Formats: sequence, C-alpha cells, structure tokens
Amino acid sequence: MSQGRRLSSQSSVSRFRQSTDAGEFGDPSMEFCNAFWGLNDAGVDVLFARMRIAAKSIDELRAFWKERAAIEEDYAKRLLRLAKQPLGQGEIGELKTALDSVRQETERQAGQHLSLSISIHRELEGPVNEFANKQAHHKRTAQASVEKTFKQKQLNETYVAKAKERYEQDCHRVNAYSAQQTLVQGRELEKIAIKLERAQSTVEGNKRDYQNFTRALQETVTRWDKEWKEFCDRCQDLEEERLEFMKDNIWAYANAVSTVCVNEDEVSCEKLCPIRQQFDTAPI
Repeated sequence: MSQGRRLSSQSSVSRFRQSTDAGEFGDPSMEFCNAFWGLNDAGVDVLFARMRIAAKSIDELRAFWKERAAIEEDYAKRLLRLAKQPLGQGEIGELKTALDSVRQETERQAGQHLSLSISIHRELEGPVNEFANKQAHHKRTAQASVEKTFKQKQLNETYVAKAKERYEQDCHRVNAYSAQQTLVQGRELEKIAIKLERAQSTVEGNKRDYQNFTRALQETVTRWDKEWKEFCDRCQDLEEERLEFMKDNIWAYANAVSTVCVNEDEVSCEKLCPIRQQFDTAPI
C-alpha cells in the first residue's frame, strides 16, 4: 500500500538507481506517486499519456522486429536461390574450386541469415509481444479501475459545485427578501413575507443536498487518493521494468547481428581469401 513515499521497487533499474548519487534519485519528487498530481488533477492526464506512449513504443518495437525478421528471411531465400544458380560449370582446376567455394559460402551465409530471422522472431519479437500483453493487462485492470474512480470523483465534484451554487443563490434571495421587509409595508410586505418563507424552505433543502454531496465527495476523494498512489506505484514499476527490458532486448539484437557479421567475416570471407592466393595464373 502506498504512503507518502512508495516502497523501493525490486527491479534492476531501481537497484541501479539506489547505487547512484542519492542527490538525483533519492529525491522523493522523483517517485511517480509524488509527482503526478497538480492543480485540477493535471498529473492524471500526464501519466495516462506517458503510459500510452510506453505501449506505443512497445508496439512499434514489435513491428520493427517482425519486419526485420521478414527482411532477413527474404534475404536468406534470395541468397539460397543465388547459391543454386550455375557458376563456372565448364571451368576446371583452381578457378572451378574458387567458384564452387563462392557458391558454398553463399549458401552458408543464407543459412546464417535464416537463423538470424528465426532468432529475431523467437528471442526478440516474442518477448516484446509478451511485454505488450502485460501492458494491455495493466490497462484493462489497474488503469480501468482508477479511471472509474476518477470519473466518479469528477461527477461528485460537479454535483457539489451545482449544489453549492443553488444553496448560495437561495441564501442571497433570503438576505435580499429580509432586507426588503424593512423597506415596504402593507400588501407589499405580505408578498415579500411569502417569498421569504418559500426561499427559506428551499434553502434548507439545498443545504442538505450540498452537505450530502460534499460528504460523498470527501469519501470518493479519500478512496481516489489511495487508489491513485497505488496506481502510480504500479506504473513506475512497469516503466522501470520496460526500460530494463528494452535495453536487454536491443542488446540481444546487437549480439545476434554481430554474430552473423563475425561468422561472415571470419568463416566465409576467410575461406575465400586463401583460395585467391592459391591461384596459378600461368597458362596450362
């Protein structure tokens, strides 16, 4: 349960934050539950927008990996088709060996890029899709619940504002009629007395409404404060997890691409270089 300051998150990003300069990360205002408030609940829309952007970034990353995997798969298929094309079928000797090696290494490269496509799909796109589902669950449950309470609070605030306005108008009428009684007499005084009696009867009813709506608003605000702090904590935990996840996801991509580049350079290309050096250009 949230208090004035939230409990420390157990995510690795939080542990990193704890180990850095406390002057920056030790500030309670850096905590979500202390930051997203503001006049007229301005912080609510800011946090909701932040979470929408976070979900959009995950969706974009998922689409990026999907397209990247498709590109690698298509490239691998094209390399494989290329490797099966005729190349120097009428040649003999060292040149034939060299051309055969070009085809063989091209086929090997096709396999490496196909493996990269599968790796991107399983190890990058798959986990991103799982995280997107976690964000969607957060929105369906935690955010939907706090939005419901927020709308109820706004509705109660509207009721209170209207009841207050009616009550104050009635009070002004009562005061005005009371003042007029000292200025008139006879039938006019009787008319003013009737109006004053009606206004006094109305003001009591509106006063009760104003008190009831105010009491209901106080109860809703108490519940809102608690739920909003808890929601802010959940959002901060989810955002910290997302940042760490995306960092690891991008790092895994760099490793996967680097592996293919190293294999192409150290395996395929290194095999072709000695063949070139062994060429005997003297006529047979």
